[in-house]
Amino acid sequence: MKTQIMTFNISNTFEEWANNFDSHREIQAAAGMTPLFRGPHESDPQKVCVVLQIEDEEKVLEHLWQKMKQRFWTRVTCSKQQRAILICNLSV
Repeated sequence: MKTQIMTFNISNTFEEWANNFDSHREIQAAAGMTPLFRGPHESDPQKVCVVLQIEDEEKVLEHLWQKMKQRFWTRVTCSKQQRAILICNLSV
């Protein structure tokens, strides 16, 4: 199990972002992700920090890949490395 810390900028309020993030608990659990912390930066309301525990990185990537395919494409074929790169680029 790994712990991942992510810091990123948001375009809406923290409350709006947090409500959306929290509404995906079922998806997070299915992917093997357990949120430990989420909070705004103390001096920049557009910056957020999230701490997740991840059971298996491969499981997370595969789950996110399947969700992206369902949402954006009907049939896509890529290697696992290409999937990871694509998921990372789309989440920026």
